[in-house]
Amino acid sequence: MATRKEGLDQNDVVSLAKAEDKLRMPNSTFKVSEFCQSALKQTITQGGQLERWEQGVEAEVLTTSKGWRKGKVKLSMEFIPDEPESLLLDDIRKSMGLAE
Repeated sequence: MATRKEGLDQNDVVSLAKAEDKLRMPNSTFKVSEFCQSALKQTITQGGQLERWEQGVEAEVLTTSKGWRKGKVKLSMEFIPDEPESLLLDDIRKSMGLAE
């Protein structure tokens, strides 16, 4: 089964599971837009934890449509949820010609 990835919107909120992963942000909970404007620029220019963030760090993400969920956050700000996508939903998509 392929790993699902979900892009995050600028207004989605990320809460990191470990304090040491917070980079240059003043808090471990922040909006994606805050991260992109502040911490991302500092992290790229100063190196630091770039490799860990490229691999993904444990976090919880709050989205308007699905509430809080645990998974990993990567530097690209894609969210990889812990729960697998429903196989039933995949079957329905295939039967409707919406999936490969």
